Amino acid sequence: MKCIFTHCWHLTGYVPTCRVEDKREWLAFQEATMKQVVEIANEHDAHLIIAGDLFDQPRIDDEVITLFIRCMLPMINDVIVIGGNHSLPEHREANIDRSSLGIIKAMSLNPSSKIKYITCDEFLIDGRFEHSVQLNKDITLVHTLTVNADEIPFSWRAITARELAQKYTTPWVLVGDNHNRFHAEFGGINVMSAGCLMAETVSENEYDLGVYYIDTGESIEVTTQNDTSPVYRVSNSTVKWISLNHDKTKVSRSHIKTKSTDDDALRAIVEILEKEGDGVSVDYERNLLEYIAHSSSISEGAVAIIEEIRDSKESV
Repeated sequence: MKCIFTHCWHLTGYVPTCRVEDKREWLAFQEATMKQVVEIANEHDAHLIIAGDLFDQPRIDDEVITLFIRCMLPMINDVIVIGGNHSLPEHREANIDRSSLGIIKAMSLNPSSKIKYITCDEFLIDGRFEHSVQLNKDITLVHTLTVNADEIPFSWRAITARELAQKYTTPWVLVGDNHNRFHAEFGGINVMSAGCLMAETVSENEYDLGVYYIDTGESIEVTTQNDTSPVYRVSNSTVKWISLNHDKTKVSRSHIKTKSTDDDALRAIVEILEKEGDGVSVDYERNLLEYIAHSSSISEGAVAIIEEIRDSKESV
């Protein structure tokens, strides 16, 4: 199978705090990025795999959904989408019909639609959400926080790439959620993260943003009785990283500082942002929604109230 592998698009109608664009410019940037990904997929005659977090929140502006659908129309092959912690309410597939992702799933019910939503099995393991589905004999799609390291950083609810290779038995395990890309190989099992697609925090501005082109080639299982997990010999496969256009001047903290000159509270937040860095936002609503997206202790009722308040606000 030939595919363009990507995830964590976090499409949204609001402008991330670190971006210098206004809303129209931000929407245009997201559109241009999606069109570039589709062009790459068509150039390689490949399917497009989006392994979770297509949207930044369970419910987003209608114009963003329309933008995504319109950008996918030129695809020659299928667009394969799974859910993720940001785009599924309370991280549950059962709640998809009250989310924007439910529209994408409904579209995929039409056999002629090139957009295919794939329902995953879901697990809660020590507070870590894991969504997974075996796409075919070669590929398993997973959405869970995964690190390519021997040890998990302190306080992270994550799993290692090696552990995923031991858990899933296909030669290709394509995993979303980590915004940093990696490619690790264990006994012929390739565990890969493509990272985020667009920079929405200052730290992500330094990432090499792009997509993986993968041709899975031919896989032969060569497991012996002494092996503790499946072992494959993969031949005629191809893995290529393709960088996307990324204008680093569009991500900055300077405009945030300018806006907070006369406000002691905002100035204090900016100082925290500069000191603590990665992923911190001065947008209270964004931080609240980020907390909900990664928390397993928020009741469904509380989430529903927060989402109702958000949806009742006038779009910015």
